[in-house]
Amino acid sequence: MGWRSFSNDPSFLLDGLDATVIPIRLSQEISRALTFGFFVATCLNEWKDGIEHLRGDDNGRGWESDHPLLALRAKNRVPLEKLGASATCGKCGAPLALEKKPEGEVFKFRCMGCGARNRIPAGRVEARPVCGKCKTPLATEELFLPQPLTITDQDFEPAVLKSPLPALVFAWAPWCPTCRAFIPVIDDFAKDSLGKVRVGKLNVDQNPGLSSRFSILSVPQILVFDRGELAETLPGSLQKHEIMMKIAPYL
Repeated sequence: MGWRSFSNDPSFLLDGLDATVIPIRLSQEISRALTFGFFVATCLNEWKDGIEHLRGDDNGRGWESDHPLLALRAKNRVPLEKLGASATCGKCGAPLALEKKPEGEVFKFRCMGCGARNRIPAGRVEARPVCGKCKTPLATEELFLPQPLTITDQDFEPAVLKSPLPALVFAWAPWCPTCRAFIPVIDDFAKDSLGKVRVGKLNVDQNPGLSSRFSILSVPQILVFDRGELAETLPGSLQKHEIMMKIAPYL
């Protein structure tokens, strides 16, 4: 009664059986098949839950705990949204004693020495951090310079091109009513993006050098700089949420 005989002719299951017994035999075989299928599905689901349990959430944030049995030492990551439930080990199901990781904002700061971007937790901003690649000290005080800055021909390079953050420059003119209407939007965006984006305002009438350098022929206009280069030019009449969407790829 090999696999071949079953696959080609399953009627052997009914050989020698009375017609009244056949329905009972079929019911038994179906029940066994369903039970086995349920067992397999349960095992796969447990395996999937274990993998997700170990992986944690997409942002890499969560609670970490070692397995209570030192011989196993399985590492588990518990997503933040599951903290209300009792956490168990993804490998053996044993209860876990959780220790909460300290949370806080993380700033992305580009090293002006090598160009590497560094992730600096808010709690370490004042701890004299250094670049993870070249070990150059990072001038983290530049994260919180009052903004929007007033950009001029003279300070454009240190303020914008050498900025450790992506920079947004709003080109405007005093005689432009649309510019004056959108200055409050830029001011509001500058306040909300402190520590993430450097925001400045450029009066094109007073700084003809930059106007000529970047071919600013109409205002208002937004210039986005990253890695010391002009990355994108946008119309200046954007609402704050539109500016956030445009600047997001550079964060």
